Amino acid sequence: MKKIITLVLSMAIVITLAACSGSSYDVYIYSNKAETSETLPILIQEWEADYEERTGKDITVKVVAGGDDGGQLLSADLNSKNKPAVFTTRFSELANHIEAGRLVNLETLTGDFKTKLVDTINDAHKLSVDGVAQYGIPENVEGYGFIVNKQVLADILDVTDKDAAFEMMRTATYDEFVDFVEAVTDAIGGTDTTITIDGDSYTIDDANIPTEMNGVFAVMGAENWTYGNHVFNVVYNLEQDTMANATLQTTIEFAGAEAYYDLLTLKVHNLASLDGNPISVGPTFAANYTYDAGTGLIGSGKALFLKQGNWAYGGIAATEGVEEAYLAELAFLPVKIDLDKVDYTKARFDNAAEAAFMNESIPVFVPNYYALNAQVSEEELELGMDFLLYLNTSANGVETQVETFSFIPYYGTEAADGTEYVIENSLGTSIVEYMAMDAVYGAPFDGTPSGWMSDDLANYVKEEFMSVSPWGSYQDFITKVIEPATQDFEDARD
Repeated sequence: MKKIITLVLSMAIVITLAACSGSSYDVYIYSNKAETSETLPILIQEWEADYEERTGKDITVKVVAGGDDGGQLLSADLNSKNKPAVFTTRFSELANHIEAGRLVNLETLTGDFKTKLVDTINDAHKLSVDGVAQYGIPENVEGYGFIVNKQVLADILDVTDKDAAFEMMRTATYDEFVDFVEAVTDAIGGTDTTITIDGDSYTIDDANIPTEMNGVFAVMGAENWTYGNHVFNVVYNLEQDTMANATLQTTIEFAGAEAYYDLLTLKVHNLASLDGNPISVGPTFAANYTYDAGTGLIGSGKALFLKQGNWAYGGIAATEGVEEAYLAELAFLPVKIDLDKVDYTKARFDNAAEAAFMNESIPVFVPNYYALNAQVSEEELELGMDFLLYLNTSANGVETQVETFSFIPYYGTEAADGTEYVIENSLGTSIVEYMAMDAVYGAPFDGTPSGWMSDDLANYVKEEFMSVSPWGSYQDFITKVIEPATQDFEDARD
């Protein structure tokens, strides 16, 4: 018989699933997700029962679901005799853990753990400093793109099949996308325009524009990370593909500088507004167009596109008057860039054709990983690996991730027994669909110097462009954003 002993330490919840005869444990598992504090122990109890059924061994487990003080608790335990065998970490913490000798190189392992969990990690998503050794099993994934309602998109294009309309726009070239954006803006103003996509003609008729729509893009002018970190990451993928490679850069090339500028320009010249009146960049825009304003613009249908991630679903769903049917049709379109405006002497691709997949794909990244602790016993490691296999391959583990944790599992929504679990969040489903097509790339921007994107690059964009009217020229962008940001990058690497 088991009993659960629960100790609440501020926001961190420590639970020992111990035998009645004592409080010692066979393995310690730490997760940084406070939102799983009530459900993770239940899953681990079920894993314990499954393990006992498979092996005949009765084990006891200590579980910690961290919160505001979870990091301090983990740090203390990592430096004590009560070390977790499995703990969550992220790329920014990797170097310190390696230096302390804490991490197992997962490439050295064998068996099902290696073949099912380690070997299947995409290079762009490996927790690695050199691209060879890797140290983490993805906890979940996140992704972003241009959020759009597929039915609204189909109606504007006057296409009956919403999925066909969406796929057509997903695979559209940058030039075709720009023509569409400008045609929608014209139609909002009462002018019909005929455009061509993949050889077929479409008339963007003002009669097909929703009455509430007043602009194409919801842009969070106040949130510099949205056009710094996220939009920058798209163009940064032109020169780096992994976080590990990005950490090795002593300078940044900005191979896609002009493409970066052109994308920002396209967005701010086709803005949706909160009150229906025309809006442009300037102090009001940079102050008032916040995260909540952006999710509200797409949730109310005032904007067609919002560049955001799956985490924005809750904000969109909280918009007053939004209907479930509208939320069910949300999906991600790629953030498209002008690949003809790239300096390929500075890029990792030789030409636009090699980079073309990016305009049909979305960035998908792993915010946190499960690491195995090299400083615990072999027995504890074996149990830790067994738990991670159970979590990511068993029907119960996959179901819990999808339906209870509300995660997007890195390893998919199908369990080893063939059971498929459905992510109710439509944006999560969209990410899974891109992953199934292998139409994803990573987040090398996390390998840039700490704070550089938001404190330097994004801040220059906000202060020199988003806050100033009229919108500056490309030469202004070079002198006021690219050149100082390059110097800051180099200074940070010295």
